[in-house]
Amino acid sequence: MSNLPAPKDMIDMAVKVRTANKLLHAQWKLSNQQQRILYIVASQVKISDTDFREYNFQSGDLMDALGITSREPKAYRELRQTIRSMMQDVLEFEGDDGTIVQAAWFIQTLYHKGGRVSIHLAPALKPYYIDLIKTGRFTEQPLKLALAIRGEYAIHMHGLFQEKAFTANKAGVWKVEISLKEIRFMFAFEDKYLGKSGPKDIRVRVIAPAVDEINDKSDLDVRYEVVKNGRGISGFSFNVRYKKKGEKLAVSQAEIDYDALVKTLKGKKLKDFLADWQALQLQTFISDGLNPPHLLKCNAEELLLQKYQE
Repeated sequence: MSNLPAPKDMIDMAVKVRTANKLLHAQWKLSNQQQRILYIVASQVKISDTDFREYNFQSGDLMDALGITSREPKAYRELRQTIRSMMQDVLEFEGDDGTIVQAAWFIQTLYHKGGRVSIHLAPALKPYYIDLIKTGRFTEQPLKLALAIRGEYAIHMHGLFQEKAFTANKAGVWKVEISLKEIRFMFAFEDKYLGKSGPKDIRVRVIAPAVDEINDKSDLDVRYEVVKNGRGISGFSFNVRYKKKGEKLAVSQAEIDYDALVKTLKGKKLKDFLADWQALQLQTFISDGLNPPHLLKCNAEELLLQKYQE
């Protein structure tokens, strides 16, 4: 056996990550950094591969891709802890034969002298990253986008939108409908966003920020509306299209909701809303370390809209 170190895998931002559609509908909850590491490793799986292999990276390259600028011991410990969590957090999905599968993402990670990190994907994931051309049921997402996304749910939702692109009509628009039940399952919300305000909280804290970030950073233009069952929210309907080259969106989802809401308000309530909206626009938003200022602003706008819709 050779004692030579394994060749280092290069992190190529131009690569597109292929994921089986079934995995997009599985139940899993990963932090933004966990998702980034997963996409980095999955980007090394080639279309011609017949099996997983050992994926080797320099720790410095991983940290650069993850936006970790510090090289203090604490930063390396945080990198190891994030990778370790990928062997502890479990995803759940239904196999092709109907079997319910629960699996970790990684099964082993080796930290070598000299800074090399060797990561092994769990064998249970092989059908969802290997030999995808045979089924054709997979979605491609740019690694560059996955690393640029800061929100916890945006890259997952981008995949759900991208999955249905082949259904676009002659105008280039396609519809994606996701029920509240599906959202609760996919994002593992069994014990979160419960009660009467739960559906609206999901809209404000999950759907709206994810859509705004996708519109801001990807090649997709997404507009959505709630689907109601009586007076309650039962899901969300999304209209999606590809932006034209160089196109910048003229209005945000919040601005669309603003126009619709103003038409329904009257008297003092309208006056109060317009005053609150104007005050919000004058605020200075500062990054909270997880979200850039414009996304914090979008979330604040959605919360204000929700307040006056009730």
